[in-house]
Formats: sequence, C-alpha cells, structure tokens
Amino acid sequence: MLRDLKSVGQAPFSVQNFRHLSTSTGVLTRATGSPVAFPVLVNGVRVELPAIRATGQLKYGNNVRPWEFLLLDHPQLPGDLRRFQPGDAESAVADDVE
Repeated sequence: MLRDLKSVGQAPFSVQNFRHLSTSTGVLTRATGSPVAFPVLVNGVRVELPAIRATGQLKYGNNVRPWEFLLLDHPQLPGDLRRFQPGDAESAVADDVE
C-alpha cells in the first residue's frame, strides 16, 4: 500500500477498528507531495520520522466516514504512526518506539 501511495498517489485500503465492528474499506489518497515530520521520543530523545499523510472516505456497512493516516515512510518497516477520524475526541497514536 505504501508503495502505491508513493508511486500512484492512491491505494485500496481496509481497516477493522474493533473485532466486533465491520471492516472499513475504501481508497486512500496521498495528501502531501513529500513526507511530513512525525515527532517521537526514542530513548528520551525527540526525533522526527518521515511520514506519508493519506486521507480517504472509508465505508463500513451503510456508513461512510473520513479517515486520515500518517504512515511511516520506510521501505522495510512501514507502519501506522497515527490514525484519525475527524470528529473523534481522540486519535490513535502509535505506542512507544524503542
């Protein structure tokens, strides 16, 4: 998926937030032309990781919601650094990076 976002600008995507909920599916689109900085603490030192910002409308059941992801821009270790649904009180942020 990360390769498609970087080369084509879009990628099909599915996510299941909780086991008891339906899977949300749709297409993510790269929102910025270059990686954005994502600050984290590594061993007590603040560093910035390169992240690909992607947004999309994902459908689950009869509902469609906007999503935003920040994905680690690393060819061997891509990961979900942050996921956000506008309107939510909190967003999920990746746990400690060691």
